[in-house]
Amino acid sequence: MVSYVAGIVTYNRFDKLLSAIDSLLSQTVLPTSIIVVDNASTDIKYKTLQELFKFSSVPVLIKKQKNNLGGSGGFAQLFNEVQQFTDDFLLLSDDDVVYNHDYAEQLLKHISGEKTIYVGRAVDIRGVTLAQHYPVKFQGELSHIKTITFLGVLLPIIAIKEVGLPIADFFIWEDDREYAQRLVKKGKYHFVGINNAIVLHDSGPNNLGRLKSDWRTYYGIRNFIYRVSIHENNIYGWTCVIWKLAKSVGITILMPNRYKGNFRYRFGQIFNGTVDGINGNLGINEKYFPGKRKL
Repeated sequence: MVSYVAGIVTYNRFDKLLSAIDSLLSQTVLPTSIIVVDNASTDIKYKTLQELFKFSSVPVLIKKQKNNLGGSGGFAQLFNEVQQFTDDFLLLSDDDVVYNHDYAEQLLKHISGEKTIYVGRAVDIRGVTLAQHYPVKFQGELSHIKTITFLGVLLPIIAIKEVGLPIADFFIWEDDREYAQRLVKKGKYHFVGINNAIVLHDSGPNNLGRLKSDWRTYYGIRNFIYRVSIHENNIYGWTCVIWKLAKSVGITILMPNRYKGNFRYRFGQIFNGTVDGINGNLGINEKYFPGKRKL
């Protein structure tokens, strides 16, 4: 019988995490275990996690990290953890999701012997399909898609052994896109979307502090450029880089109210992200880190 373990990466979103876990415990086909990778959350409520699920019908395993590894490092840790499990699949996501009660069932009933990775349709609180997570105009029950994000993905655990872990040094953003490209190129996998499997992506307010310029922009630019350099090192790929940079600069200039008092910070992100992406300087940049701002 096909089985799966569920994994969640979390940081300082305790209430959302509880909703995500509860939705997994309500599945019509339950996971064998739920692994929570806690990225050194500072919210004191996280200390109650283990006690809350002490008597859960499904074991909830809390993997507390000593430092904030970012989403990328958290997923790399999760992928590493599940390799010791004997389950067939890993169902993975961030902490800001709520699965429909039959989400896993809808995915598992389509399992075949092919090298296929399955994902359901992500929607927002209005029920609108989120194109960045489910980039396809769907018809019928199944859709073939070109890439995935780490949001409700049912990943064969054997694929991790074939293609390795996500790039932890991305810290945040682009790790899932890069991993998808590796799955296709190295593992010869393809992606299928299950239109009837629904997951709510309730992102809400992020951990941005009071900065008008999102600290994550640096990582988005840097990691995108690095991903292009290793997977799309051609005219098309670098044209996309130029367009992304032009768009970032254009938005900064055309939305002065949004970045008022933050222009140096914003342009520093764009410049430093570009230089570090081209040179492959990954890891945490102390200028751009949750709760920190150094101009």
